[in-house]
Amino acid sequence: WTTDAEFDWLKERIPAFLEAQEKNTTDTFFDGVYEEWVKHFQMPGPTAGEIKKANNDVELATVKKRKAVEKRLKQWFRNNTRSGS
Repeated sequence: WTTDAEFDWLKERIPAFLEAQEKNTTDTFFDGVYEEWVKHFQMPGPTAGEIKKANNDVELATVKKRKAVEKRLKQWFRNNTRSGS
């Protein structure tokens, strides 16, 4: 799901993720990664369809979009650091 630039950016952070796993600080790691991600790769606001699904609540749609990106980032790190990855 990533572009080449996004993949390279994420891959550079694998050592920090592994360290966070060892130290049991992945929540802090992911908070920082998300904030950096948004600064580096501008996240567009919610689409009209996303707003409609959130009962026309723009704030709720924005929160849902953020949570979806956070989930995707977490999955990426977990999938790309498993044995055999």
